[in-house]
Amino acid sequence: MTDHKWIKLIAEHFVNKKIVSVKIMDETEMNNCFGEDCWHARAVAFKLDNGHWFYPSQDDEGNGAGAIFTTMKKLPCVPVMHE
Repeated sequence: MTDHKWIKLIAEHFVNKKIVSVKIMDETEMNNCFGEDCWHARAVAFKLDNGHWFYPSQDDEGNGAGAIFTTMKKLPCVPVMHE
């Protein structure tokens, strides 16, 4: 898929949506993502006003929780949560 097609698809799902809830995944949710013992850290999860959740991963194969970097001075990085 070209960059343009990806941007269009991503925009359809995120633009004008509102984040209505934020949480740190619990151990059960972490294990349910891609199988038990697959992730060794918990990620932050965001719920949108359309009921869908999204959360960062290390890569597009789901090999582990991922951090989110920002341009915010007081929150430059949303880290993964290690046990």
